[in-house]
Amino acid sequence: MSGSKSGVQQKFKKDVPQALYIHCHAHRLNLVLVDVVRNVEAAAEFFETVQMLNNFFSNSVAHDLFIKKQRETESVTQPVELKSLSDTRWACQYAALVAI
Repeated sequence: MSGSKSGVQQKFKKDVPQALYIHCHAHRLNLVLVDVVRNVEAAAEFFETVQMLNNFFSNSVAHDLFIKKQRETESVTQPVELKSLSDTRWACQYAALVAI
């Protein structure tokens, strides 16, 4: 959204030239976290393994059986499932780890 040619900030600045663009601090923190995870080998391998687990189980018969068994044994309305990771939403990393 902050693109200098076609981002929202540029379009807004056309209408209000005195407007200042201030980068979202939550987004800055997210960019730092993503960069750290990619550059710390142990962290990068860990999250890669978590994503591979999700890829493997989400496309298998075992996934459907696991969900079915949860519903039968625990009568849960929202079964625990592995989640896909996202570079832009760190809550996805948290949800994936809670599921594991």
